[in-house]
Amino acid sequence: MVEYQTTAGPNIHIADLRTSQVSDVPNSENLFSPRCSQDGRYIAALSADSTKLMLYDIEKKSWRQLTVSRFGFENWSRDGKYLYAEDYSDSKDDIVRVNVANGKVERLRSLKEVPRGFDPWEFWVGLAPDDSPLLMRDKSTQEIYSLDVRFP
Repeated sequence: MVEYQTTAGPNIHIADLRTSQVSDVPNSENLFSPRCSQDGRYIAALSADSTKLMLYDIEKKSWRQLTVSRFGFENWSRDGKYLYAEDYSDSKDDIVRVNVANGKVERLRSLKEVPRGFDPWEFWVGLAPDDSPLLMRDKSTQEIYSLDVRFP
């Protein structure tokens, strides 16, 4: 099993959990937020300013730029054909999916009208098992619930 991670360094590292060896992904300087495809063929990453979505082909040992915008929270689709992300460019706040084969960006849903919180963790976006988008939103500070648990 291989684990992909970023460390304090300016690039992406691969940790082989069997051998405990750590190696740099070639030419990954100033990239962060790595996401490995389910089949292990690709690593997606963002440029340091979050404006470039990059794709590393592990077999070919090469990077290519998929698209340019302002991204966050990239997630692989189950079939590995798309990367879903939140796009913050040009005053937009959209869920998009990027075709891995050709880099085409498809806007799926605007999030402008979705109440979001102020905490950075409240802006998280992910995918459900069926590839439908999941996101956190701020419902209200007026609705506070309590749960009493009684153990035997």
